[in-house]
Amino acid sequence: MNTVLQITPNYAYNMNMRSNSQNINFKGSLGDKFVKEIINDVDVKPADLIREMKGTFGIKTDKAEDILESFIAKVKQLYSDKRGLKSELQKSNEKINAFPKEKENAVSEGQRQVRESFQGVVRSKDSELSAKDAQLKEMKSQLEKYQQVVKVKSVEEAGTIMPDRAVELMEELIKNKVSARKSMAEFLLTGKGQEEALRQIERNNMIMKAHSDGITQIPEVEAKMKEMQKSGMYFSRDSYFTTTFIEKALKGSPKGSYIKSKVIKDQIKANAMAILSPMADERYSNTGVKAIEQELDKSLANVEKYHDGLSKGIEKIKGRIGKDYEAVDFNPVEFSPESSKVVITDETGTIWTEDYNWVANYGNSSW
Repeated sequence: MNTVLQITPNYAYNMNMRSNSQNINFKGSLGDKFVKEIINDVDVKPADLIREMKGTFGIKTDKAEDILESFIAKVKQLYSDKRGLKSELQKSNEKINAFPKEKENAVSEGQRQVRESFQGVVRSKDSELSAKDAQLKEMKSQLEKYQQVVKVKSVEEAGTIMPDRAVELMEELIKNKVSARKSMAEFLLTGKGQEEALRQIERNNMIMKAHSDGITQIPEVEAKMKEMQKSGMYFSRDSYFTTTFIEKALKGSPKGSYIKSKVIKDQIKANAMAILSPMADERYSNTGVKAIEQELDKSLANVEKYHDGLSKGIEKIKGRIGKDYEAVDFNPVEFSPESSKVVITDETGTIWTEDYNWVANYGNSSW
């Protein structure tokens, strides 16, 4: 009996399924493969995709899903990246658009800071220049004020003079005693009006030169010199003569008591040193600027003491001596303490006369 093997359709279908199942990829790998190839610039055609999706009886659902899922995921990723890129691009555009304004603001702020800094420097320099201008103006004023001091000849510069001129100078020294002291006091207190005072200093210097040349030993000159001394005038070294001159001018001035104010005293000293400084001779210890300043300080202290004593002395005389005598008269002479007198009288007449130097000493005394 011949046996004929027949293959049924069901058997053939099962065999075919087993053969095809060996070529099926896991879900997702097939689509990722095509996505990767596209990204790597491989020429993937639609026919390639369809061929891979086909099964025995047409398009296989799982393969199509695999490929489409990968494609959809990639598209979503690209879309998301695009949105992120668009957002970043928008932010960048905003920054770019804002940059000109920021740049303008930065430039404006920088200019403002530079301008303020420059203006501050300019204001500072303007202030310094104003101060310098004021200082130069003051110096110019002082130079103009004291230029005549420079013109005063020292003893060494004065030429030899004849006896008749020496007598004439001594007469001028006596005659101009009060006007010269007034001139000196005005200068010390106000900084002006020093012309007559400077002429008196120059007269002294010329007489000193005549004395050093032996002219004062001539009889008629010597006689005039004694007359001059009797009037309270003495010639001497220029700086010493001037400090004594300053002291007597301030003692005789009605405003001499202003020296009690430190501010006024400092100004008086500054004006006095303007006259005295050119007379300094640093070759000797007693004629240098420092020595002259010390001598001036003593003279100013004497002035202050004099005015204190004078006011006290007048009150003491009125209160004590005035009780015992008929009359006490005060006869002041401006700029001349030695000519200013207190006259005490009784019923028989004048019995006592003293000058204002004595009155000041009496006021400062304990008796």
